[in-house]
Amino acid sequence: MWQPLLESFKKKLSSWKGRQLSLGGRITLINSVLSSLLVFLMSVYRLPKGTLKAIDKIRKSFLWGGEGERKRINWVNWKKVCLPKEAGGLGVRDLGNFNRSLMGKWWGRLAVKEEGLWRRVIASKYSEGGGHWMDWVRNGVGACSSWWRDVRGINKEEGETSGWLTEGFRLKLGEGKDASFWWDEWCGEICLANKFPRLYLLSAGKEKDCSQMGTMCNGTWKWNPTWRRKLLEREEEAVTELTRIPVTQPNQRTHS
Repeated sequence: MWQPLLESFKKKLSSWKGRQLSLGGRITLINSVLSSLLVFLMSVYRLPKGTLKAIDKIRKSFLWGGEGERKRINWVNWKKVCLPKEAGGLGVRDLGNFNRSLMGKWWGRLAVKEEGLWRRVIASKYSEGGGHWMDWVRNGVGACSSWWRDVRGINKEEGETSGWLTEGFRLKLGEGKDASFWWDEWCGEICLANKFPRLYLLSAGKEKDCSQMGTMCNGTWKWNPTWRRKLLEREEEAVTELTRIPVTQPNQRTHS
């Protein structure tokens, strides 16, 4: 599937004489060829590591003045080459990060376009009849397409990028509907499931949204979570830390 892409990428760059271009010109051409040939595919598919490595080999050769498969000395570590210029790099796009970023738009659509046809189709197939969208993206169901596995997996990268996508989502709480009480980060920089893991395990309403976890009393919103057993004293103390937020405006999801 990917071999024609590699050949096209190689042909596109080899039509230029790398040694006749300045370093800046080669960088510009590398990024422009990347945009013209790969953006659509990388926004839909996770490129295999072997394919990413093969494309990087072509890009390295062209950057340092080589042609075709001819090896040239790499004067700067490739990871540094792919850093932004303001961070000391050359501004060549990191293919892995670029691919993850483009795939991340599907998570954004799930979070923001709640009434979209695409979201409803995905929900009907993978949400097991309900639950918060982040729950069924995280956990998934038994059999699923390779594409859906890729979408689900982009937030689970090993190393520094692990959890990078969910950390970017923020929710401005309004009426509380469709806002997961435990998993949406509506009260700070961390969701309640991670801030109070013990309480989450004891909760009798793990799948409930914020509007289902309390009631309006004399014009003031009161949280009323339910538990699987009677709480211990230290657990009661943790419950008192839950932030009280008035639910009066529509929810707004953002990604930073």
